[in-house]
Parts: sequence; structure tokens; C-alpha cells
Amino acid sequence: MNKNVSLVFFTLITSSISASNVFAEGIQEGATAVGINGSLTRMSVGTEDTDMLILGVNFSKYFTKNHEVGIQTVGFRVDSGDNGSSFVFFDGTYNYNLTSTSNVVPYFGGAGGLLYSSGNGETETYPQLGVQAGIKSFLSDDVYINTELRYRHTIAGESDLDQLSINIGLNLIF
Repeated sequence: MNKNVSLVFFTLITSSISASNVFAEGIQEGATAVGINGSLTRMSVGTEDTDMLILGVNFSKYFTKNHEVGIQTVGFRVDSGDNGSSFVFFDGTYNYNLTSTSNVVPYFGGAGGLLYSSGNGETETYPQLGVQAGIKSFLSDDVYINTELRYRHTIAGESDLDQLSINIGLNLIF
């Protein structure tokens, strides 16, 4: 990622930290969160890089204030001339919240999932693994904005796919 993308990420983290003055009371054992997120993603296949803006959805369950397990999915289509390809990422995630006693909750975690790809009459499925780290900034007891840096590696035979994303999401806790 270049310096401009790093600057954007730093700005988002800083604004997320200062945006709220409520406590993360919504994070309780058994709580459920649903959200929508957008990401600036750089996908690299070999020596080719592509930057994209992508929307996704997520669902997670808090087993304790610190342990969160969830799923997230993203789908998009790339058209190039007469050919087009569709992609759907589906990940299971685990996040560890470092603290849940303030309005700012830093976290880190891992993910594992699948990439479904279809194009030119072929459909393929590839495994992927990844890590993420971010900050949840609570706007109220049950609404938070998360800013996250995410890396995914997709094992696609001879042309492995790497993704580095900056994500911003809006989440509701039930």
C-alpha cells in the first residue's frame, strides 16, 4: 500500500477514536451484532495489482465481552470487454476485543473461508486465510463504527491472490 492509503487509514482510526464519548455497554455475553461495511481493497495476483471499492455484510456473536465469532460476506463482479467474472468471499471470523470498558474497543483476529469465482463458463472455489485488526468506536450503547485493516491470502493454485483492505463499518448490537 502506498503512503496515501496509509494516511487515509491513520485518519480513519484517529477520527474513530475521537468520535464518541459513550461506553461499550452493548458488548455483553450473548450479544449479537449485524453490520454493513465498505472497503478499499488492493488485490494482487502475481505482479498485477487492482484497487477496488467493495461493500459487504457481517454477523457476529459475542461469547464474552472479549471473544467474538462471526461470518462476513462480500460479492462483486468485474467486467472486462466481452468477459466478466463474479466473486463471492465468505469468511468465518474470530476477534478478540482488548477492552470493553470504554467507548473505544481495539481488537485483533483471524479468518478462514472460501472464495467462489465464476467466469468464462467456469466456477471454482478456493480456500483463504487472513488476519485483521481494528478499532470499534461506540456512538451509543448499541451502535458502533469499526475501522479495520484486513489481510487475506487466497490459495488459488499457481496464481495465489492477496488482498489488503481498509474497512469502515456501521454495526448494530442486539
